[in-house]
Amino acid sequence: MGMYTKKEFEEQLETLYNYYKEPIHKLVERSGLTRPTVTKFLEGNTLRSYNQDKLIEAVIKMNEEAQEKRRSLQQRGKRIIQLELELADEEHIEKSESA
Repeated sequence: MGMYTKKEFEEQLETLYNYYKEPIHKLVERSGLTRPTVTKFLEGNTLRSYNQDKLIEAVIKMNEEAQEKRRSLQQRGKRIIQLELELADEEHIEKSESA
């Protein structure tokens, strides 16, 4: 596994499958490696270290991107709720003033 322990590697893969339904297509695309090579990698077989490193890097980048997207969605969601509360407050104030 080179610089990664098997456990760390498995955690990265678990995260990948958590975020991506079919990660194999993206991994083939990003790494430039063949589908059989990527499949071997996902099954936990050892590859030549430069291919292994290329794929591990792709997995980590994909996980980072997915987490960033998720964080961004959470923040956007919070902003919407916040704005909704502010708008509701303003409406409430307007109603009480016109009463």
